[in-house]
Amino acid sequence: MEEIKTQAIVLGNYDYKDADKRLILFSLETGLVNAVIKGVKKPKAKLAGFSQPFCFAEYIMARKGDFNTIINASSIESFFNVTSDFDKYIIGTSMLEFCKNVVKENDPQPRLFVLLLKSLKQLELTDANAMAVLIRFLIDGLDEIGYKLSMDKCSCCEKDDKLIYGFNYSYDYGGIICNICSRNMQSYQLEKSEQGIIKNIAMTNIDDIYKLKFNNREALVNLIKLLSRQYRLYTSEELKTLTQYL
Repeated sequence: MEEIKTQAIVLGNYDYKDADKRLILFSLETGLVNAVIKGVKKPKAKLAGFSQPFCFAEYIMARKGDFNTIINASSIESFFNVTSDFDKYIIGTSMLEFCKNVVKENDPQPRLFVLLLKSLKQLELTDANAMAVLIRFLIDGLDEIGYKLSMDKCSCCEKDDKLIYGFNYSYDYGGIICNICSRNMQSYQLEKSEQGIIKNIAMTNIDDIYKLKFNNREALVNLIKLLSRQYRLYTSEELKTLTQYL
């Protein structure tokens, strides 16, 4: 039996047998990991907290064949406070779902792992607008899995000087599109407020999202819907957490 140590974020869990749970972990070292953690449904279980989504910890697992059993864990950072705010909880859960859908076993995604970590920190430790964090996460997350969105120039003619006259969004081209190019193709018409918001977020590093302030919830919702649809078109996966929220 092999013993493995890994740093991981819990993406999800589900019941397994009477007192155990199966965890879906996003491991920094190996990508997606499925593991059993025993006895955590019993009162005062020592490892119960390590079985919950949003837990970031170092896990020690015993591996036999393809079967992983968690035998110990030590906390690195907790993002459990996210669950006490409804907006942050839904946004955070949708980011976990994004990773659960795209990360594969034995396929480490260190840059996506760090992006998830930084995004959760924005929700947990700052007064950042939760929707703005998700928009930045979706833009960067799609980039990390091979679908870079064009947000600094027209995704059709590849010119940036035309954007000063306004722009729309093209699902086919995967990015913003100048008004001239949009005349000849189907595109999503962005309102002025939406143009300003997506431009500001796209130009701001995830570490500085908390500095941006927005009061137009409808525009933020529309942009999340837009990016969620782009995610679905690229991956054939649905961010189900957002369905009822939006």
